Formats: sequence, C-alpha cells, structure tokens
Amino acid sequence: MSQQLFLELEEKGYYTGWKQVGSMHVAQSKERLQYFRRLRSKSIHENVDCEVITNKEKLQELCPLIKVDDLEGGLWGPGDGVANPFEICRALAVLSSEMGVRLIDKCSIENILVQDGAISGVVTNNGVIKCDKFVNSAGMWARRLGLSSNPRGDAPMHAAE
Repeated sequence: MSQQLFLELEEKGYYTGWKQVGSMHVAQSKERLQYFRRLRSKSIHENVDCEVITNKEKLQELCPLIKVDDLEGGLWGPGDGVANPFEICRALAVLSSEMGVRLIDKCSIENILVQDGAISGVVTNNGVIKCDKFVNSAGMWARRLGLSSNPRGDAPMHAAE
C-alpha cells in the first residue's frame, strides 16, 4: 500500500510529507450508507481498517467541522492520510537512479514501440530510446499515451473535472 511505501521512504531519510490524519466519507442517504457498509465488508478482505459510523455525536467528535444533522452516517478510515506527491516522486527518482534507472528531463514520448508483443523502445522528441520495460508515468496524460500506442495500452484512470 502507498502508506507502507511512504513510511519506508521516511525510514531511509526521504521526506514524503506523510501525515496520517484519517478520512471521513459522509452519507446523506440510506442508499449511500448501505454502499459504505458494502465497502466496509470488502475492506475486511483487503486488510483496510475502516468503520461505518451512524452515531452523529461520534461523527462530530471525529470531524468537528462537519454539519451532521442531515447525515445518515459516515465511513471513517483512521489509517488514511496525506503526503506530498512532489517529494515522493523526487525520492523515487533518486532511488531509481541509484538502481541504474536513467531519467531524462524535458523529453516527451511520441510513440511506444512494440515488437513481437513486447516493449522494444519509445520514440521521443529526442530520438528513439531502446528499452525492454516502460512505465507509463504520464500522470493525467497516461490514458492518452496508452491509447495512442500500438497495440493500445489501457490506462483506466483519466483526469476528471
């Protein structure tokens, strides 16, 4: 899980900005609360600590700034938190470089080369780079990059408004 990665980076002396503050998802309808109950049930099998809360006083205690009079309940995740994505990327880049990965700045990918069903390289604005592994870390452009390659690489996440 991401939290474990952040803690391991911190142990190695890298700053991640990780703060375990918990999270509260709120339900204003019985249907949404039922959905949270299903999530809670699923979380047991994935070892994710969370709790469905229907007591409004407890909701208020955990999140003093929320208005609770129109809520049916909430899903509390005490292990959730926030981190600094820039610092995490920087730490991973340093560690990757130490392991032999070559990072190239100001280089855009134009196409992913595939030969016999395997990655063989990438075409960039600086020329072709041969490789046998490729990590699509294009962020909000990852889906577009995946869809533009041949064969298509599916990236399930995309930017949303």
